[in-house]
Amino acid sequence: MEYTSSNCHFICHPDPKVRKARYQMLIDGGVVIEELDGTRRAVSPEEAKAYIEAMLPERKKLYASEPTQ
Repeated sequence: MEYTSSNCHFICHPDPKVRKARYQMLIDGGVVIEELDGTRRAVSPEEAKAYIEAMLPERKKLYASEPTQ
């Protein structure tokens, strides 16, 4: 079974204007990263990539989109 993000539950609405506004919020909202102390913050996609690249390899593999050997 393939898992998806389930974002359709946030976006779907009978009113097209509301649906479009919700979609834009999802697209433009950025990325949430979790710090080592458990705090979370929203950052740009570019900042999130740099954050992941700077992680130690054992923590970084938790964020890999493909399994590592």
